[in-house]
Amino acid sequence: MMSRGPAGTVFREGDEVVLAEGTYQGTFGVFLRLKEDAKWADIKERNGSINSHPVVWLAHSTGANPNKSTLMDPSKSGRQLEISGLAYTLWQAKGCPDGSPDEDWLQAERQLQPRN
Repeated sequence: MMSRGPAGTVFREGDEVVLAEGTYQGTFGVFLRLKEDAKWADIKERNGSINSHPVVWLAHSTGANPNKSTLMDPSKSGRQLEISGLAYTLWQAKGCPDGSPDEDWLQAERQLQPRN
């Protein structure tokens, strides 16, 4: 199965991918298939779990394990990177379930909010 991602990028079953955007940036995996909603794809992540992610978040992986910071948008603030990292950790702690990444992002924001 083939899928078109951002800027016409084509993904095929078995392609190594990385989440280049979104809450779980830096997650590596293998493209499996599109979901019924073709804007989402199933990815088999390196920890063995299969999770759904928006196709627009995907990029082809070099196959190596690049430094996570090189995959992230350099225009993002340190705070956004901190929130993203914690959100990813929270998601992994829950067993990497399917669902809305917004929940983990909001929880990370709350946990990192300075207390007065």
